[in-house]
Formats: sequence, C-alpha cells, structure tokens
Amino acid sequence: MKFIALIATLILVTSCKPRLTPNVDKTIPMEINNGQLVNLLANKKELVLIDVRTPKEIAEGKISGAIEIDYSGDDFQTKVDELDKETHYVIYCRSGNRSVKSIAIMKEKGFKRCTNLEGGYNTWSAQ
Repeated sequence: MKFIALIATLILVTSCKPRLTPNVDKTIPMEINNGQLVNLLANKKELVLIDVRTPKEIAEGKISGAIEIDYSGDDFQTKVDELDKETHYVIYCRSGNRSVKSIAIMKEKGFKRCTNLEGGYNTWSAQ
C-alpha cells in the first residue's frame, strides 16, 4: 500500500512541473546552470536576462542587467510582444516554475531562443 502511495505521489509531482520544449535554434540550450550563465556573461555572449518575478521579490535582489517582466502582471503578454523574437533570452524566476511557463508562452508567440536558468534566483543568490 505504501508503494502505491509513493508511486501516486511521484506521478503527481512530476506531472505538475512544466516542461521545457526544445529551441528552434539547436545551438541554444533549453536550460543552463549558474556556472554556464556566468561563462556566457563573461564571454560577452549576446543575450538578454529576463526576471519574471514580482516587484516585491525583485526588491530583495536580482541578477545585474536583467529586465523585469512580472509573469503575474496584467501587462506580461504586452511586454513580451514588444521583445525581438530573434534575441537569445535567459529567463528566471524564484525557483524555475514561472520561468518555464514564461518560456512556453514566448515559444507559442514565435520566440526561437529561450533558456531557463535552472533553480532560478534562489540558486543564483546562494552561490
């Protein structure tokens, strides 16, 4: 019985996490970790950081240079529509859930180069 409960819990947990879809541009990773982002920034790779957390969360800190587009804000879709669809974007939130959802929306709108920051700002700020 415990085994069945454990399996049911695992199915529930894994089915609730949004999934990343591959980029059209196969040279762009779907997800990167902190070290990979540091390398990209150090090598002056052309990319734009997008912080999709709330203003209250951002007030506690953000990655330098990131633009702010609140995923839960009324103007999220409008702000995304103003972005260049050919640019490489690295999107992050607190832990990775909203950023994955943001990437899904962006890809539906025709964005080809979106990367999720694994672990979000929580992981970034802990380094």
